[in-house]
Amino acid sequence: MFNGIPNPLWISGFATGDSSFRVSIENSTSKIGKRVRLCFDTCLHIRETTLLEGIAKYFSVYNSHVTTSNKEMSIQCSEKNQTCLLQFRNNSDIDNKIIPFFKEYSIQGVKALDFNDWCNVAELVKNKEHLSKKGLNKITEIANNINLNRKW
Repeated sequence: MFNGIPNPLWISGFATGDSSFRVSIENSTSKIGKRVRLCFDTCLHIRETTLLEGIAKYFSVYNSHVTTSNKEMSIQCSEKNQTCLLQFRNNSDIDNKIIPFFKEYSIQGVKALDFNDWCNVAELVKNKEHLSKKGLNKITEIANNINLNRKW
């Protein structure tokens, strides 16, 4: 039974083990033909839906002067797969909530390397470098070497 988030370090510890910092490069109709999307997500068994709702609620209050777009922060459950996925994809939420939170309450272990690379991509996007071929190549290189693809 989920009893709420005891403190912010609990979320950083939980995210270290069960969350992912992803960079998605998708086809688009832009001049360069690609779109860069940053995602912070957590996928758990469907029985943990209330836990994911608690994390979502916690982040919706964190830096509460920034409004969360429900379209870009979602919890999706699949009865068939018995999974539930919490995703943050809104650049404003990522820049103003997710990144500052995890800079204050650090991710640990190898996932800290993924978080740092993810933050580098966020900075490149913020600086509009993803709109040039050179910048997109830089982002692609970073994205191809994080999470399970990390090269040692």
